[in-house]
Amino acid sequence: DDYIRDVKMTDQPQYLALIGVGGSTPHDLYDDFLENLENIYKEDRNKIKKFAKAQNLNVTSSSTFDWFDTALSREDGYKEIPETTRKQAFESLLEKAKEQDEAQEKAAKKARKKFVELLQKTREVSAKTTYEQAEKLLKSNSAWEACDEETRKQCFSIFVDQLKIQTKNKDDGDDDSDGDDDSEEPAEPTKKKSKKEKEKEKEKGKKRKDSESDSVVETKKPKKHKKK
Repeated sequence: DDYIRDVKMTDQPQYLALIGVGGSTPHDLYDDFLENLENIYKEDRNKIKKFAKAQNLNVTSSSTFDWFDTALSREDGYKEIPETTRKQAFESLLEKAKEQDEAQEKAAKKARKKFVELLQKTREVSAKTTYEQAEKLLKSNSAWEACDEETRKQCFSIFVDQLKIQTKNKDDGDDDSDGDDDSEEPAEPTKKKSKKEKEKEKEKGKKRKDSESDSVVETKKPKKHKKK
């Protein structure tokens, strides 16, 4: 383990003093020491696991060492274990809990994706479909069973809300199109004038021209000079 490998025994004076002494070499003694130290660590770590099991202690990804250490302090022999070993045992359990959370979240995300895909390809599910109706229709599908009920209801609610928005936007677009057609009023058909009406208009036009012509003549008529 890490803390065992970090021990710099080869730099210690006890190690250096054994160089050249008969019997086991310093390297052999060093290896024996590490092996013994590792065995002690494993025994202490197993004790900690047993203490945690006796306390029904479940280490999660949000657990802290202070909480862990306090909870196990009531167990006989726990405080006799070096604090470094206690911390490393806790870190090992914490890392395992985090890995389990990541695996569960990955599996849950995959299940949610398959559930939404199931809703998308089911034509019977519309903006007006209720959860109960969808359940009767899809409950035998593996994608439905893969999610817990709370997750299914949340995903279904979001999915239906999106369908409602899409339907509303489509309806609004259709209304705008209809409104454009209504804004243009059809032109009234031009009535054909009768022959009598045409003659009257022609007569009025002639009189108007004569009047205008008389007026022009009056304005341009030369003045008569008096005879001297």
